[in-house]
Amino acid sequence: GSSVSFTDLTLAANGGGGTGGACINITKAAGSCNSIRIIGCTFGTPQSYAIRIQAGDDVMIHDNLFDVSATNCILLGTPTASNVVSNCSISRNTWYSIGILGLAVCNVDGLIVSNNRVYPSGANMLTFMDGYNTLPYQLKNIVVSDNTFKGINCLMNLQNVSGLTVCGNNAVSLGAGTGATLSGIQLIGTCSNVNITGNNFTGTFDTQSFYSDAGATVNSSSITGNVFNNTGGVTVSNINLSADGSVTPHTLTLNLFANRSLTIDGVISSGTTGAINAGGSISITTAAGSILKLNGANTYTGLTTIQGAGTVIIGNNSALGLSNFSVITTTTSTGPIIQADSSSRTITNNLLLNGNVILGGTQALTLGGSVTIA
Repeated sequence: GSSVSFTDLTLAANGGGGTGGACINITKAAGSCNSIRIIGCTFGTPQSYAIRIQAGDDVMIHDNLFDVSATNCILLGTPTASNVVSNCSISRNTWYSIGILGLAVCNVDGLIVSNNRVYPSGANMLTFMDGYNTLPYQLKNIVVSDNTFKGINCLMNLQNVSGLTVCGNNAVSLGAGTGATLSGIQLIGTCSNVNITGNNFTGTFDTQSFYSDAGATVNSSSITGNVFNNTGGVTVSNINLSADGSVTPHTLTLNLFANRSLTIDGVISSGTTGAINAGGSISITTAAGSILKLNGANTYTGLTTIQGAGTVIIGNNSALGLSNFSVITTTTSTGPIIQADSSSRTITNNLLLNGNVILGGTQALTLGGSVTIA
C-alpha cells in the first residue's frame, strides 16, 4: 500500500461546528494505505474532524496541536468490517479548547494513546475518547497511558472493547465540562481484559458511575492502585471473572487507597456454571479509611480474600459469592471492618478470620456458615 506524511503544517477552516469534512481526510480502502505520519501540525476549527482516517496500518499522530474550538479532533475507522485502523500511536499531542470529542474510534485494532496533554479551556469538552463496537466492527488492544487530562466530563466511553489498559493517567477536574455525561470511564456492553491501574481520577463525576452502564459485563479484568477522589464515590457494574465465558475463571483484584470508596452494584460472576468453569476469585485490599460496597447478588464460586484496614460493606446476602470459603485477614490492629449496609444481612459462606477483624455497623450481620478464628 501507499504511504503518506504530513509534517509541520498549519491547517484551519473557517467557522467550525458544521458537518463538513476534515482537514486531513484519508479515505483509502483497507490495505491500500500503510505508514501514515501526521507530525508537528496545528489544527484549528475544522467543520467536522481535524483528522479522519478510514483505514490504515502503522499510523503515527505525534506532537500536534488541536486548537481553537474544534468540534471534533480525530476519527479512526469506519463502520465497515474491512476498514480497520491498526497499529496506531497517538502521542505527545496537545488538545486545547475542544468542543465535543478528542478521539472517536470505530474500528481499531492496536491503539496506543500516551503522553498527551488535554486542556480544553472554557470547560467545553464532553468526552476525550468515544468508541463503539457493534459486530462486525472491533475495538481491540487499546492502551491509554501517562496522559494528563483536565476539565473534561468523561475520560472515555467505549462499547464492547476487548483488551483495554488504562494506566498512569492523571485526570483532574473530571466532570467539569458541559453536558450530562459525568464519569471517569464508561464501559458499555461486553468488555474483556480491562486493566485499570495506577491512575488518578479527581473531580465531581458523581452523576454517573465509574463503569456507568448497568447492563455491562467486564470480563477477566483488574482495578488496582488507583486514586479515586470525587464527590460521589465510584461505582462498578457487572463483572464476569471468566476469560472467555467457557474455559478458565480469573481473579478480580481490588486495591483501595486510603480514604477512597468503591461500589460494585452489579453481579460478579464466573461465567458459565459448568464444572470446568465453576470458579473465579476476588482479592480485596483496603487501606485505612477506604470503603468497599458489595451490593450485587454475586455468583462467583472461587475464594474471596479480604485484607487491610478499611471497611467492606455487605449490601447483599450473596455479596461474597457462592463460595463455601472466604478469608478475612489483617496485619493491623484496626481492621478490616466488615458490616452490613442499611439492612440486616446474612452471609452463609464459611469464614476464616485471621487477625484483628472487626464486625461493625448498626445493622445485624449474621454469619450463617462456620467461622474459624486463627
